Amino acid sequence: MRIWWGALVIALGLSLVANVVLVIGALRGHHDSMGYLEMDAPLVQRMITDYAKEVGAPTNDLMRSRFPISIYLDDRKCFTLQLKKGYIGFQPVYCFRRSDDALVYKRVRQM
Repeated sequence: MRIWWGALVIALGLSLVANVVLVIGALRGHHDSMGYLEMDAPLVQRMITDYAKEVGAPTNDLMRSRFPISIYLDDRKCFTLQLKKGYIGFQPVYCFRRSDDALVYKRVRQM
């Protein structure tokens, strides 16, 4: 009977630790994968660099609270900097023409 209780206490303890780790990860807003295709990394970097200049913030500070997401339309590749959980602010949108990667739309400030 004591062995059963010991096993139950250990199982509950491990479950508690695992749940705490999951909750902390969710609160920190960890993202394990990129929200864009690897071939579009240069466009994402262009967006990040330009947006950092627009708002007057270092790119490292800016990316602490954001992560890039892509939206692919018929003739455009659009990207935004999604805010992580727990942050508030504006999310810019940049769209590039698929044929030549020219910037065709840019929204960096909320209207």
